Amino acid sequence: MNEILVDKISNYSSALERLKESLGDVENRFYLDATIKRFELTFETAWKALKKFLYLEGYECFSPRDCLKKGYQAVYIEDESIWIAMLLDRNRTAHIYDEQEAASICRKIRDDYYPVLIKLRQTLKEKVTQL
Repeated sequence: MNEILVDKISNYSSALERLKESLGDVENRFYLDATIKRFELTFETAWKALKKFLYLEGYECFSPRDCLKKGYQAVYIEDESIWIAMLLDRNRTAHIYDEQEAASICRKIRDDYYPVLIKLRQTLKEKVTQL
């Protein structure tokens, strides 16, 4: 088993657990801010882990979007569109100044993105034994 891949999964799992802790009341500013920051970290660890797995399968990624597209092709992710939406929201979070928009993104993180992020972790855990 590749130690680098195990380390990537471990870092990703830690980020996911910290994100889960922040998924609370989107009307509460503390949870709102925490969820957005933890989502940013989780998304970064997700696409970077995916990049490493894809590299070992012969794919080369040059950006998060490129990794997501290749991850879909290589069947690491099932729904490319939700991952692209996640990427766009991740990019928006760096420039959010409107609390309503932040709350809207937090609801998407909680309701739509978190389950997909969990699914990727499961897929990576299954794939690590094959590489």
